[in-house]
Amino acid sequence: DDYEELTFLINFLNANETFIDIGANHGNYALISSGVVGARTIAVEPVASTYNRLKMNLNLNNLRNVIPKNIGLSNKTGKLKISNDKGELNRIIDNACNPNYEDIDVTTLDRLLINEKNVTMIKIDVEGYEKQVLEGATKTLKRKKLNVIQIELNNSNQHYGYEEDEILMIL
Repeated sequence: DDYEELTFLINFLNANETFIDIGANHGNYALISSGVVGARTIAVEPVASTYNRLKMNLNLNNLRNVIPKNIGLSNKTGKLKISNDKGELNRIIDNACNPNYEDIDVTTLDRLLINEKNVTMIKIDVEGYEKQVLEGATKTLKRKKLNVIQIELNNSNQHYGYEEDEILMIL
């Protein structure tokens, strides 16, 4: 169901560039960005079991130009809770009413990319947590080389009490 986005990725991204996959899941985008295009990819996936599957897929496909990061992104560094029983729909939770969660370390995108010089494209698919990711990316968003930010918006922002317009205002 990401056919158009992946086709765009193939046509836009070049082998000498860096692609950031935030909410990498099992690594479909990394397989295309690094395996097909040959770009360097930083794949961010906070849920431990999903991250392990991501690493397995990278190894199976012999992708050495992907840097997997088992961390979450937010507007500050610290620790958060994330559900771990909802597959692609895992999300940051603020209480432990869901017994299926894990504690994760979080950082900002600006900190994560502090030494990255050639980031041209970022994909963000974080189930409603986009605003917090972007709030931690003020320096990153000002980069001249950054040409594309692909964000999945599907009203899941309502879980965090903000409107999609707030994302568009940041961008």
